[in-house]
Amino acid sequence: MNNINPWGDVVLPSRPEYRLSAMLLTFFLALLNTGVYIWQVNYASPLADQVYNMLLAGGSVYQLSLTGDWWRYITSILLHSDPFHLGVNLIALLVFGINCKALTGKMRMLFIYLFTGISASFASALWQATQNDMSPLSGIPVTVGVGASGAIMGLAGATVMYLIRARKDPSVSVADSLRYKNLLITMIVLIVLSVLSAVPDDEEPVTDNVAHFSGLICGAVLGWLYSAASGVRNRRMDRRSWLISAAATGLLILLLFTCSSSREQQLLFERETILEDIAAQADALPSGQKNN
Repeated sequence: MNNINPWGDVVLPSRPEYRLSAMLLTFFLALLNTGVYIWQVNYASPLADQVYNMLLAGGSVYQLSLTGDWWRYITSILLHSDPFHLGVNLIALLVFGINCKALTGKMRMLFIYLFTGISASFASALWQATQNDMSPLSGIPVTVGVGASGAIMGLAGATVMYLIRARKDPSVSVADSLRYKNLLITMIVLIVLSVLSAVPDDEEPVTDNVAHFSGLICGAVLGWLYSAASGVRNRRMDRRSWLISAAATGLLILLLFTCSSSREQQLLFERETILEDIAAQADALPSGQKNN
């Protein structure tokens, strides 16, 4: 509810809402990720190679995503590589998601989650394509991108931008400004810890920092645009917020379809090689597993 100034008719910015009903969207996303992982492990992993199992389930690899399988940018944000990966993301989702929902509102939070997750997966595929040797004599790298990390970092970026703008709002009381400052410091510390924990090492060389940073940046941009256009006190999607969302969606769709239909010969060769390897492993399965 809004806080009414007893000395006048000025409506001060609402405090973040942390009621259980206000957290349902975040809980739903957490349950969705958990449910998809259970399906992924029990019903979508028939092959001996775990990498190819993730591809069958909808993981993103640049050889496929950039040559027509644009839908993998969407499905990959619902998949996870192992229970630890899922658990870490669920904790981060609950922390950042609840705070983002409390500040931005349900519809903005959902759009930020989906937009930044898809954008992060897309950016990761583009980056991998530029980093790998595309010569015919080189081996074919198969690095599958899965996980909601990009979307979660997007929520974190949007939350930080809302808190920054809320602290600068002249109608915010001193007490609320201090609360926003403390929450902002907490969010920044958590983001820094998340980034540091994602630094690749010898034991975990495939951490997708490109997805993390691109999701964080996209979320921060959306958070700044929403809060600048609609103010930090308005948690409902108004006309300006819908226009921002529509423009962002149109730009993303244009980029996806422009950059995900490559006819580059080496990319197409690698695509066919990967699909043939998957088909060969599938053909080697017992007949009962094939039918399942």
